[in-house]
Amino acid sequence: MYDYLWLNASLSNGGSERVMTLLANAFAERGLKSKMVLLRAGKDGTYATSPKLTVQQMTYQTKNRALLFLIRWRRIRKMVRKEKPKCVICFMWDLNALTLLACLGLKCKVLVSERAYPPMARQGLHRWFTEHCLYRTAHRVVFQTEQVKQFFTDQVKRRSVVIPNPINAEIREPWEGERKKEVVSAGRFVNQKNFSLLMRSFAAFRGTHPEWKLTIYGDGRLREKLETEAKELGIDDAVSMPGFVENLPDRMRESGMYVSSSDFEGISNVMLEAMASGLPSICTDCPVGGASLAIQDGVNGLLVPVGGEREITAAMGRIADEPEMAARIGREAVKVRERFSIDTIVQKWVDACEAK
Repeated sequence: MYDYLWLNASLSNGGSERVMTLLANAFAERGLKSKMVLLRAGKDGTYATSPKLTVQQMTYQTKNRALLFLIRWRRIRKMVRKEKPKCVICFMWDLNALTLLACLGLKCKVLVSERAYPPMARQGLHRWFTEHCLYRTAHRVVFQTEQVKQFFTDQVKRRSVVIPNPINAEIREPWEGERKKEVVSAGRFVNQKNFSLLMRSFAAFRGTHPEWKLTIYGDGRLREKLETEAKELGIDDAVSMPGFVENLPDRMRESGMYVSSSDFEGISNVMLEAMASGLPSICTDCPVGGASLAIQDGVNGLLVPVGGEREITAAMGRIADEPEMAARIGREAVKVRERFSIDTIVQKWVDACEAK
């Protein structure tokens, strides 16, 4: 029997999946009996799991979406009845809806975490039904920031709690030597991340700083488009896209700066890890407030407007040309290690699970 049942999409290539894996690992390491079920048959796992965490991969003989929904619904309901967990935890609104439907009438607490940017995600009756009906049956709805919480109904707000993302405790100490002349970023190659904006800003920056390189970790459907844009901008010789990597904090550790160009974002895991590694960081001050939650502009990082191509270029120039300022904000950035430590965030989740 398991006290905590974690319903994850997969172990690869997603911020939500990564955060749940960190939390489930931490619960298991604390001796809290935990099992994580992977609901989607995905690629080989990118994220490592604790030997103390039981992991089960669901497999299916069909690709029919309606049938998949029914199979998952039945298996989750059967599993909850058998295991009788104290708490079922799920991330992402579509899986949240599935989980809440599967647990209706069962005697267990269900915590769901909303990871999307509501104005972009609200599409159709199914989303409306999830937000206005199903979320009202959850024990707690967990939001990453206060800003995203404001998009929801009063009934949902009353049963909600705000818990930011944790920082992986295994991140090494900040690099003390000379930093590489390298700009780093990371994420799925989708419109939300706006890596096209980053490359245009970098192209302008490189006009005055030709020795600098740009590395974007990740992958996705826009890879070919981004590679074409790099050639058109004349920076393809300075841009590298290595794909998803397991040891991203180690890869970034000696870099000169981190840049996030997202149009919207929760609390970026990569941003927190970059800051925890002491990288001077530049982030768009985008909804739903994750960047501004972590960064105090000019103190422990630099905030720029969403879509601010010139502002990103100028911020890169400041970090490259003002080494004392860059070192200072890097030192201040490291303090996120304590504020968003895995122990602090795990305790908030435990408290939410145990709350009446």
